[in-house]
Amino acid sequence: MRRLIALGILLCTLSSVRVKSPAELLSRDRMVSILVDLEISRAMAQYYANDGDIARRLAKENADLVYKTHNISPETLKKSYQYYLSHLDIMQDIYEEVIKQLEELQARIE
Repeated sequence: MRRLIALGILLCTLSSVRVKSPAELLSRDRMVSILVDLEISRAMAQYYANDGDIARRLAKENADLVYKTHNISPETLKKSYQYYLSHLDIMQDIYEEVIKQLEELQARIE
């Protein structure tokens, strides 16, 4: 019983913890665009490389190109990602849009 009460208190405490909005918070739409591009770059690296090490290197190089294209740093994306993770309703909306856009791109290719 004590464990159950302790778990309840822990869950209430964790649910109330919110990450502060970073100074350079990426907008929802910008996050979607960046995450779509990162997923495409990761998939391309896996598709074109049959070696795990080469795929990881290509994925990193492609990710660097995505950061450069969107004019952001990996740290900015990381901080925004952490912020949105502490607001799961927004993060769920972001990923629903990412999936929708990826499915639309796939449908156009097929």
